[in-house]
Amino acid sequence: MISMLIDHIAAVLGPMSINYVVMRCIGRIAMPLFCYMIAEGCRHTRNPWKYFGRLAAFALISQLPFSYAFGVRTPNVYVNLAFAVLAVTCIELFKSKRIPIFFGLLVALILAIFAEHIGADYGFVVVPLIVLLYFTQNKRMQIIVIGFGAIILNIGSGFAPYVLSGTGACVFVGLYNGKLGNLPRWFSYWFYPVHLIVLGYVFGQATFF
Repeated sequence: MISMLIDHIAAVLGPMSINYVVMRCIGRIAMPLFCYMIAEGCRHTRNPWKYFGRLAAFALISQLPFSYAFGVRTPNVYVNLAFAVLAVTCIELFKSKRIPIFFGLLVALILAIFAEHIGADYGFVVVPLIVLLYFTQNKRMQIIVIGFGAIILNIGSGFAPYVLSGTGACVFVGLYNGKLGNLPRWFSYWFYPVHLIVLGYVFGQATFF
Protein backbone atom coordinates (compact mmCIF):
# COMPACT_ATOMS: atom_id res chain seq x y z
CA MET A 1 0.00 0.00 0.00
CA ILE A 2 2.90 2.36 0.71
CA SER A 3 4.27 1.77 -2.79
CA MET A 4 0.85 2.47 -4.29
CA LEU A 5 0.46 5.65 -2.23
CA ILE A 6 3.84 6.96 -3.41
CA ASP A 7 2.94 6.13 -7.00
CA HIS A 8 -0.42 7.88 -6.77
CA ILE A 9 1.04 10.99 -5.18
CA ALA A 10 3.43 11.27 -8.12
CA ALA A 11 0.64 10.59 -10.61
CA VAL A 12 -1.60 13.29 -9.13
CA LEU A 13 1.19 15.86 -8.95
CA GLY A 14 2.35 15.12 -12.49
CA PRO A 15 5.74 14.85 -14.22
CA MET A 16 6.79 18.38 -13.28
CA SER A 17 6.96 17.43 -9.59
CA ILE A 18 10.28 16.79 -7.88
CA ASN A 19 11.41 13.13 -7.83
CA TYR A 20 8.53 12.13 -10.11
CA VAL A 21 10.45 9.35 -11.87
CA VAL A 22 11.81 7.92 -8.59
CA MET A 23 8.35 7.87 -7.04
CA ARG A 24 6.78 6.22 -10.08
CA CYS A 25 9.53 3.59 -10.08
CA ILE A 26 8.78 2.79 -6.44
CA GLY A 27 5.12 2.63 -7.36
CA ARG A 28 5.71 0.03 -10.08
CA ILE A 29 6.17 -2.54 -7.30
CA ALA A 30 2.58 -2.21 -6.12
CA MET A 31 0.51 -3.85 -8.86
CA PRO A 32 2.52 -7.10 -9.14
CA LEU A 33 2.18 -7.46 -5.36
CA PHE A 34 -1.57 -6.85 -5.50
CA CYS A 35 -1.84 -9.57 -8.16
CA TYR A 36 0.12 -11.95 -5.98
CA MET A 37 -1.98 -11.25 -2.89
CA ILE A 38 -5.23 -11.65 -4.83
CA ALA A 39 -4.02 -15.07 -6.01
CA GLU A 40 -3.18 -15.91 -2.39
CA GLY A 41 -6.62 -14.70 -1.36
CA CYS A 42 -8.22 -17.02 -3.90
CA ARG A 43 -6.24 -19.92 -2.45
CA HIS A 44 -7.22 -19.25 1.14
CA THR A 45 -10.71 -17.78 1.02
CA ARG A 46 -13.51 -19.94 2.40
CA ASN A 47 -16.08 -18.42 0.05
CA PRO A 48 -14.75 -17.29 -3.35
CA TRP A 49 -18.10 -15.81 -4.36
CA LYS A 50 -18.10 -13.52 -1.31
CA TYR A 51 -14.49 -12.62 -2.09
CA PHE A 52 -15.53 -11.66 -5.60
CA GLY A 53 -18.50 -9.74 -4.21
CA ARG A 54 -16.31 -7.68 -1.88
CA LEU A 55 -13.97 -6.72 -4.71
CA ALA A 56 -16.88 -5.90 -7.01
CA ALA A 57 -18.47 -3.75 -4.29
CA PHE A 58 -15.26 -1.83 -3.78
CA ALA A 59 -14.90 -1.40 -7.53
CA LEU A 60 -18.17 0.53 -7.37
CA ILE A 61 -17.23 2.40 -4.20
CA SER A 62 -13.83 3.38 -5.62
CA GLN A 63 -14.91 4.62 -9.03
CA LEU A 64 -15.83 8.16 -8.07
CA PRO A 65 -12.69 8.61 -5.91
CA PHE A 66 -10.59 7.21 -8.77
CA SER A 67 -12.11 9.62 -11.27
CA TYR A 68 -11.84 12.49 -8.77
CA ALA A 69 -8.14 11.92 -8.08
CA PHE A 70 -6.96 11.31 -11.64
CA GLY A 71 -9.56 13.08 -13.76
CA VAL A 72 -10.41 9.96 -15.77
CA ARG A 73 -13.56 7.96 -16.48
CA THR A 74 -11.98 4.56 -17.03
CA PRO A 75 -12.63 1.74 -14.51
CA ASN A 76 -10.39 1.47 -11.46
CA VAL A 77 -8.12 -1.46 -10.66
CA TYR A 78 -10.66 -3.16 -8.39
CA VAL A 79 -12.63 -4.00 -11.54
CA ASN A 80 -9.73 -6.01 -12.93
CA LEU A 81 -9.04 -7.68 -9.58
CA ALA A 82 -12.69 -8.69 -9.31
CA PHE A 83 -12.59 -10.10 -12.85
CA ALA A 84 -9.54 -12.17 -11.90
CA VAL A 85 -11.25 -13.65 -8.84
CA LEU A 86 -14.32 -14.40 -10.96
CA ALA A 87 -12.10 -16.16 -13.51
CA VAL A 88 -10.40 -18.31 -10.86
CA THR A 89 -13.75 -19.13 -9.26
CA CYS A 90 -15.23 -20.21 -12.59
CA ILE A 91 -12.21 -22.38 -13.38
CA GLU A 92 -12.50 -24.13 -10.00
CA LEU A 93 -16.27 -24.51 -10.41
CA PHE A 94 -15.85 -26.08 -13.83
CA LYS A 95 -13.20 -28.43 -12.46
CA SER A 96 -15.52 -29.54 -9.67
CA LYS A 97 -18.25 -30.22 -12.24
CA ARG A 98 -15.75 -32.13 -14.42
CA ILE A 99 -16.17 -29.58 -17.17
CA PRO A 100 -12.99 -29.32 -19.31
CA ILE A 101 -10.64 -26.65 -17.98
CA PHE A 102 -10.61 -25.13 -21.46
CA PHE A 103 -13.98 -23.52 -20.74
CA GLY A 104 -12.72 -22.00 -17.50
CA LEU A 105 -9.70 -20.59 -19.29
CA LEU A 106 -12.01 -19.28 -22.00
CA VAL A 107 -13.95 -17.36 -19.33
CA ALA A 108 -10.66 -15.91 -18.06
CA LEU A 109 -9.70 -14.86 -21.59
CA ILE A 110 -13.08 -13.23 -22.20
CA LEU A 111 -12.83 -11.31 -18.92
CA ALA A 112 -9.29 -10.17 -19.76
CA ILE A 113 -10.37 -8.99 -23.22
CA PHE A 114 -13.36 -7.20 -21.71
CA ALA A 115 -11.11 -5.49 -19.14
CA GLU A 116 -8.94 -4.24 -21.99
CA HIS A 117 -11.97 -3.15 -24.00
CA ILE A 118 -13.46 -1.01 -21.21
CA GLY A 119 -10.07 0.48 -20.34
CA ALA A 120 -9.83 -1.01 -16.84
CA ASP A 121 -6.64 -0.11 -15.02
CA TYR A 122 -3.74 -2.29 -16.31
CA GLY A 123 -5.96 -3.71 -19.05
CA PHE A 124 -5.62 -7.26 -20.36
CA VAL A 125 -2.69 -8.45 -18.25
CA VAL A 126 -4.16 -8.62 -14.73
CA VAL A 127 -6.59 -11.52 -15.14
CA PRO A 128 -4.18 -14.00 -16.79
CA LEU A 129 -1.38 -13.02 -14.40
CA ILE A 130 -3.50 -13.72 -11.32
CA VAL A 131 -4.83 -16.96 -12.79
CA LEU A 132 -1.26 -18.09 -13.52
CA LEU A 133 -0.11 -17.13 -10.02
CA TYR A 134 -3.04 -19.01 -8.52
CA PHE A 135 -2.05 -22.23 -10.23
CA THR A 136 1.67 -21.79 -9.55
CA GLN A 137 2.37 -23.44 -6.20
CA ASN A 138 6.18 -23.43 -6.10
CA LYS A 139 7.57 -20.23 -4.51
CA ARG A 140 10.53 -20.07 -6.89
CA MET A 141 8.22 -20.28 -9.88
CA GLN A 142 5.94 -17.66 -8.33
CA ILE A 143 8.88 -15.27 -8.13
CA ILE A 144 9.69 -15.91 -11.80
CA VAL A 145 6.04 -15.34 -12.78
CA ILE A 146 5.92 -12.12 -10.75
CA GLY A 147 9.13 -10.91 -12.41
CA PHE A 148 7.85 -11.45 -15.93
CA GLY A 149 4.39 -10.23 -14.94
CA ALA A 150 5.84 -6.99 -13.56
CA ILE A 151 7.63 -6.36 -16.84
CA ILE A 152 4.51 -7.03 -18.91
CA LEU A 153 2.34 -4.86 -16.63
CA ASN A 154 4.65 -1.90 -17.13
CA ILE A 155 5.97 -2.44 -20.64
CA GLY A 156 3.29 -0.18 -22.08
CA SER A 157 5.05 2.80 -20.54
CA GLY A 158 7.97 2.30 -22.91
CA PHE A 159 10.25 3.71 -20.22
CA ALA A 160 12.92 1.23 -19.13
CA PRO A 161 13.18 2.31 -15.45
CA TYR A 162 9.42 1.80 -15.01
CA VAL A 163 9.50 -1.56 -16.79
CA LEU A 164 12.38 -2.93 -14.72
CA SER A 165 11.59 -1.39 -11.33
CA GLY A 166 8.39 -3.44 -11.02
CA THR A 167 10.52 -6.57 -10.71
CA GLY A 168 11.38 -5.35 -7.21
CA ALA A 169 8.14 -7.07 -6.22
CA CYS A 170 10.05 -10.35 -6.50
CA VAL A 171 11.95 -9.49 -3.31
CA PHE A 172 8.74 -9.08 -1.32
CA VAL A 173 7.24 -12.27 -2.71
CA GLY A 174 10.41 -14.12 -1.74
CA LEU A 175 10.17 -12.76 1.82
CA TYR A 176 6.46 -13.51 2.21
CA ASN A 177 5.89 -16.25 4.78
CA GLY A 178 2.29 -17.05 3.87
CA LYS A 179 0.84 -15.44 7.01
CA LEU A 180 -1.65 -12.61 7.21
CA GLY A 181 -0.42 -9.23 8.35
CA ASN A 182 -1.62 -7.39 11.44
CA LEU A 183 -3.80 -4.86 9.64
CA PRO A 184 -7.59 -5.37 9.78
CA ARG A 185 -8.93 -6.90 6.57
CA TRP A 186 -11.29 -4.01 5.86
CA PHE A 187 -8.47 -1.48 6.19
CA SER A 188 -6.89 -2.91 3.04
CA TYR A 189 -10.15 -2.56 1.13
CA TRP A 190 -10.99 0.97 2.30
CA PHE A 191 -7.48 2.34 1.95
CA TYR A 192 -7.79 2.53 -1.83
CA PRO A 193 -10.88 4.76 -2.18
CA VAL A 194 -10.10 6.84 0.93
CA HIS A 195 -6.54 7.68 -0.07
CA LEU A 196 -7.76 8.66 -3.55
CA ILE A 197 -10.26 11.10 -2.07
CA VAL A 198 -7.54 12.61 0.13
CA LEU A 199 -5.07 12.88 -2.75
CA GLY A 200 -7.67 14.41 -5.04
CA TYR A 201 -8.57 16.98 -2.42
CA VAL A 202 -5.08 17.85 -1.15
CA PHE A 203 -2.97 17.58 -4.29
CA GLY A 204 -5.48 17.81 -7.11
CA GLN A 205 -4.61 21.43 -7.91
CA ALA A 206 -0.88 21.21 -7.05
CA THR A 207 1.83 21.20 -9.69
CA PHE A 208 4.94 20.73 -7.57
CA PHE A 209 6.20 19.79 -4.10
